[in-house]
Amino acid sequence: MRKLLALTAFAVAATVSNTANASDMSDLQATLHRLYPKTNFGEITASPVKGPIYEVVFGKNVAYVDSTGRYFFFGGLFDMQTSRDLAAERRSQLDKVDIASLPLKDSFTVTRGTGKRQLYVLSDPDCPYCRELEGEIAELKDVSIHYFLYPIVQLHPNARDISNGIWCSKDRAQAWLSYMNTRTKPSKDTPAGCDTGAIDRNLSLGQQLGVKGTPTLIAADGRMAAGLKKAADLNDWLDNKQPTKVSENTSAAAIKGQ
Repeated sequence: MRKLLALTAFAVAATVSNTANASDMSDLQATLHRLYPKTNFGEITASPVKGPIYEVVFGKNVAYVDSTGRYFFFGGLFDMQTSRDLAAERRSQLDKVDIASLPLKDSFTVTRGTGKRQLYVLSDPDCPYCRELEGEIAELKDVSIHYFLYPIVQLHPNARDISNGIWCSKDRAQAWLSYMNTRTKPSKDTPAGCDTGAIDRNLSLGQQLGVKGTPTLIAADGRMAAGLKKAADLNDWLDNKQPTKVSENTSAAAIKGQ
């Protein structure tokens, strides 16, 4: 645990001690008005929390706790000066995947440009968001996309058969792109001797990684992201230029007048 000198959303940018007096609160009111002139702050009262506040990690979760262990803060921890959600960034670090442990033999690769950047995708061929993601990926430059077929049959009953057909195609990458872009189905006849065990292993891999749905994206440094990203955001995310911003939280954004 480490001591934090940051602002919490719950305390609206400050933790006021039990011994706070009227002068302290007046000074805080003036400070808040100066920093966030577009926001009309109401009454300020002393909270029951006694500083300092510490960060505590349990599993892949992060929270903030006072020195007595009685009061916990869950959710975001916003640095209003840099417009970053520090808690979200910390959780992202905890969620990182060991890239070396990914079984590339159970994937196939589509290369765009030089392919110098790496993107790993767990994708369901019948997932509409996965299909939409393909249009965004097509706009990326210099990236190698490693696809792990991840059919979720509870949602898409035919996805496993389609995945088997893609995996057993002579050109897996082309079979994938043809199906995702034009819905051209791969052959229904699985060639004799074609082993589709890779797909079963991908499903187990997803469970180990805590995958909740598709698409799930993994960057070269192990960061994970779930769901669809637009090309510009995906490009920034690949280059690690997309911190979680205050504007993505409605309460914090309201304080800043965004």
